[in-house]
Amino acid sequence: MRTPLLLALLLVPIALSAQTGRTTKSAPASAPPRQAASTWSATWDAQGGVAQTLVNRTFEVAFVPVRDSMVSVLFAQEVTARQSPRWEGTDGKVTVTAWGHRGATFERRLWSITVAGDRGEPWGSFYRVREPGCCATLSTWIYHDALTGRRAFAATSEPRMVNTDDREVLVSYLSAGGTVQSPEFGGKNAVGVLRTTTGGGTVLSRVLFRSDQEGMESMESPALVVAGWNEGNGGRLRVLVHFEDGTTATLPLVGGRLVLEGATLPKGIHAELLR
Repeated sequence: MRTPLLLALLLVPIALSAQTGRTTKSAPASAPPRQAASTWSATWDAQGGVAQTLVNRTFEVAFVPVRDSMVSVLFAQEVTARQSPRWEGTDGKVTVTAWGHRGATFERRLWSITVAGDRGEPWGSFYRVREPGCCATLSTWIYHDALTGRRAFAATSEPRMVNTDDREVLVSYLSAGGTVQSPEFGGKNAVGVLRTTTGGGTVLSRVLFRSDQEGMESMESPALVVAGWNEGNGGRLRVLVHFEDGTTATLPLVGGRLVLEGATLPKGIHAELLR
């Protein structure tokens, strides 16, 4: 069975059940609090053991790219985690409220969400929340638009931004062995979905990988390398999906979209271009 590698980027010439959560937009409200207190508590659980509940409240300012400028956004974050040595994983949720800049301070409430997770943080044009894996599942990051809170995509590996001739393209991978069971997987023997999106999260292309053997590949979150073709091929980009056993799937990246024409796949792995 192939196992995950670290994600890398080279340029040459996403066990908790998945929860979408609720996003709310509000009319102008008062400014966010200037301070917040974190707490902890301990209680007896149903099995007679002690469970700890941690509530960590923090603030973070991020500069979100919008067209040719940067917009300041304040994120008021609350992470609640309940854990015990008597069970695996963490039962937690993340509540985040985003505030827009007005004048010399943050006074414009943009959105607020509460979703399952144990960690949240701004990431480029997005705010992402981690759903921690447990037992036989992989941790999955859920990405939300940093300005609207709209859910954009999920990934089990670190996404990578690629500069093409006319746009920035985000390459990401969601394993079928993660906490999110996407409808994209469908049927049996799903390995995962490789996708490209714009910097704002609009989907450009999706490729579904399947295995010949049920259950053999579902835990994959392989290394992705974005590289150039040889000089004789015009310097076009391609995505290389590297597996630890030494096999590689190669897919051309044309105009920011994955294509199957000219793709090469390891024995036993099949690819389908999703519409």
